[in-house]
Amino acid sequence: APFPPFTLVPAYGTTLTAVEIDVDHWFDFMGGFEYQWQDLTVASEVSTSYFNSYARIGTINIPVSQRTLGTYLSANYQMTFLPGAWNRLSVYGAGMWNRNMDTISDAKSYVRSAAIALRYDIVDHFLIKAEFERVQDTDTSAIHTYGNVFSLKTTFDF
Repeated sequence: APFPPFTLVPAYGTTLTAVEIDVDHWFDFMGGFEYQWQDLTVASEVSTSYFNSYARIGTINIPVSQRTLGTYLSANYQMTFLPGAWNRLSVYGAGMWNRNMDTISDAKSYVRSAAIALRYDIVDHFLIKAEFERVQDTDTSAIHTYGNVFSLKTTFDF
């Protein structure tokens, strides 16, 4: 096993049957691409993770596995056709999807979001960005929740 088993120990003299967790298998993969053509940049990424383990409580073995899958697609367009300093303005849009499954509760949950942003490059290494994102998720009971995020961001790279 890549990770050694560990045991949960009770505190303050209470009694508890030892719980030992042993991770037998872990797999992670991430891949992506970015394509640039003139003022347009398109990027995408996919990632997946899987692990299989066992929780032992006394003499009982409980198999536990979890699998996640996530992806996003984004596009950015630099508006170089605008006059003067306005040509540093760009529009950005993105969509994201993430799914999670586990075997303990046979639960499936996901998160989806879509975003749009305006970015202004003040100078080559300093920018400001305003972004609006709409997020939808579902928990293990399949209840949907929605949220809106508005953010202002500054970035300086060197």
